[in-house]
Amino acid sequence: YVDAMSSFGHYYHNRYADGDRDVIGVLRAEEPNLLHARALAKQHGCWGEVIGAMQGLRVLYHQTGRGAEWTRLVDEVVSDFIDPVTGGPPAGREEQWGIVADYRVRLARAARKWDEAERLQRICVEWQRRRTREEDGNSVRTLAVALEQLGEIQREMGRPACADAYRESLDLFLRIKDRPAPAAIAFSLGKSYMELPALRNLDEAERWFRKSLDLGPEADRMFRAGPLGELGHVAYERFGEARAAKKLRPELLRHLNDALRWYRE
Repeated sequence: YVDAMSSFGHYYHNRYADGDRDVIGVLRAEEPNLLHARALAKQHGCWGEVIGAMQGLRVLYHQTGRGAEWTRLVDEVVSDFIDPVTGGPPAGREEQWGIVADYRVRLARAARKWDEAERLQRICVEWQRRRTREEDGNSVRTLAVALEQLGEIQREMGRPACADAYRESLDLFLRIKDRPAPAAIAFSLGKSYMELPALRNLDEAERWFRKSLDLGPEADRMFRAGPLGELGHVAYERFGEARAAKKLRPELLRHLNDALRWYRE
């Protein structure tokens, strides 16, 4: 029963991640079974099965706005998966630790507890860095994802260090020839150079938005609209700076026409 419900939780979590929102009805009907399986697995120390059941509950509670209940479930298993001294995993629970650590980071971000989110994510990055092997593409990718998430947190905090985390993540993704992720990270770097006062540099912002276009799939027009629109934003910001500096009309018109061209595209 516990094994079956754990597999059920993983399966429907992955279906939801692939865009199937109809799984919510199934998960809602199976919620009592998932909770019961989770309790039994926790009681008997079946740690993989605990997480399997929680993966299904995570999707359900996220989609239905039941954040307080999800927080309680995560808090109940922290002592089972997190070493109170190191913040790392107890022996033999490394795989499940990574998932619970991600739960905690996401909860801290949702609560806008940015210092806590950054602290927890740094633990994830350093733990994964110690485990990463150059020849193991999966471990390299996991480190790249952890660094990207650290960059996202630091950007929300307004910290220029986000650029370092993003760049390292980008390099790792390119090393293993993972193409979709680098395009999104390049876009985030462009936003960082646009939005953060400590990093503000329109030339760098333009460079990273162009890099995002180069790395992104040409057929994905929805994605391409993002960096194209931001290139328009860069041009319009240049217009604003030129106007404030009382530049001549031809330069002002050039920036405005560049913005118009990018926005139309």
